[in-house]
Amino acid sequence: IWDYINELSPDQRRKLIIVLDNHSTHKDPQFLRSLEQKIARILFIPEYNAYLNFIEFIFGLLKKSLLKADIRSK
Repeated sequence: IWDYINELSPDQRRKLIIVLDNHSTHKDPQFLRSLEQKIARILFIPEYNAYLNFIEFIFGLLKKSLLKADIRSK
């Protein structure tokens, strides 16, 4: 993750805002402290609001296309 953050703001002058869902790994105090040292702000989406979580949208599209193609696990 640090390589990606450094790529977005290599000189550390441009501060970033990172939006996270409420996954337990995102709430680890050590993880949050280390992120806050690199960026200006961390925002969490409200709990139980999957429509705000982009990955849920992508998984929904994937599921729809797999069902449409009638692909099933064996």
